[in-house]
Formats: sequence, C-alpha cells, structure tokens
Amino acid sequence: MEHRHTLYGGGHPIGKVITMDSAAPPSVRYFHGDCQGSVMAMTTGSAALLSKYRYAPILDAEMNP
Repeated sequence: MEHRHTLYGGGHPIGKVITMDSAAPPSVRYFHGDCQGSVMAMTTGSAALLSKYRYAPILDAEMNP
C-alpha cells in the first residue's frame, strides 16, 4: 500500500513524501512554483527533474468579444 504525505511551507504545498508498506526507502518529490503559485516543475529529493509544466491563459469569449 502506498502512503502520501504533503509537505507545506508558507501555507502552500511544497512537496510530497511517498512511502510504501515494503522496506523500500521513502520517495520525496518537491514542487517548484512561479510567482502566481502554479507548479512549474517537480523534482526528486536529489534535485533530479521529474516533470515540467506550462500553462496557457484561459480566454473567456464572452469577456473578450
């Protein structure tokens, strides 16, 4: 069974610790955010890049005729 624990800093999630019921050591993932609080990247506990994220602006057709 997998157990996930979220790490918080400044009231925002900054990482996760993932443990298994087996004897395997815990896995740590860190979230890297931008100035708006969106997650831009995720790294391992040893700073290896796991994922990068990009976000496009959402345009509302009714607000932008």
